Amino acid sequence: MATLNLQARLSYLTDAAHLLAASAPETSSYLMDKRNSLTAKHGIAISDVEKQHACAACGNILIPGSSALAEAEPPTLGPIGYVKRSGKSAGQPKVERVGITKTVSCDRCARTTVVQLPPAPVVGHVKRHQRAKAAKPLDKVSAAEVPVAKTTSVNAVSKKRAKNRKAGLQALLADSKAAKPSSGLSLASFMKK
Repeated sequence: MATLNLQARLSYLTDAAHLLAASAPETSSYLMDKRNSLTAKHGIAISDVEKQHACAACGNILIPGSSALAEAEPPTLGPIGYVKRSGKSAGQPKVERVGITKTVSCDRCARTTVVQLPPAPVVGHVKRHQRAKAAKPLDKVSAAEVPVAKTTSVNAVSKKRAKNRKAGLQALLADSKAAKPSSGLSLASFMKK
């Protein structure tokens, strides 16, 4: 029960602070400061996403370009250790993958928050001999088993598309004429005399 009450209070303070960020920034930062002190009092860790949205020192809502300055540094690769393998890769440095470093500085109190984003996932590569083995069974398939697809020319497809578009526009025009009620009097009925 206490955790539900705490979560409700934290979400209320967060929502209220974000709603007041533009109209009353001092009140907004006060509410976020109270939220930060409440999380610290109960020992709740602040996630990296929350660190990017509000200053941990003054509670200011960090809006890049308005109340904060955000910079992203590309990942750097540096030697961490040496691979202990025999063969070609022996003695080559082992490289640890590092993600982007995002630095957000608050315009109100000049505190900088550094957030280390995780690296992008590694795309797996297929070795050449595995590709060759996978391609061999496809070569054995006879030509009779492979269905031949009908090829339509680009011009025929374009003509068909134009015909469908024209039919659709004519249907819309007919619907709009049918739905439009005609009034008994118009400007032309008064102009007859």
